[in-house]
Amino acid sequence: MQKSRILDSSNRKIIVLLFSIFLVSQSGMAAEAYPQLKLPVKKISFCGLDYIAWVAKTDKDRQRGLMGFRPLKKKEAMLFLFEESEPRNFWMKNVPYDLDIAFFSSDKKLVSFMTMKGTSPMVNELALPTYSSEEAAQYAVEVAGSTLKNLKKKCSLSFN
Repeated sequence: MQKSRILDSSNRKIIVLLFSIFLVSQSGMAAEAYPQLKLPVKKISFCGLDYIAWVAKTDKDRQRGLMGFRPLKKKEAMLFLFEESEPRNFWMKNVPYDLDIAFFSSDKKLVSFMTMKGTSPMVNELALPTYSSEEAAQYAVEVAGSTLKNLKKKCSLSFN
């Protein structure tokens, strides 16, 4: 008779941590784990939700996004700042957990939002789906998956 093992909370956390370390080592960032933590942070609010957000405002930081980063906690986010308002496309390269993304116009009004599905690091870049704003956007915010499912379309983004 074989005993089955159920993963308890602490074992799941260890597995997620090990998988995150694997992703970092595979993405060429092993020498500097979680460079996102060195980004500036801002308090942001939108649609009645408050977050502390890492700010990605350079091409390099926006391209890296949350790649190889640990799962976001409840009140954590990443804010993407762009110079111009235009249609935006995001993907989930080396992000193994779901994220919600909200796109905002140049006047910080909500344009669209959706859930982006986590992917395996083994997925070929060409096979990764893209997630696009419904209209031109100058700002995007990523938060933990399933956070925005009841979001109302008429709201604004604010940050200091």
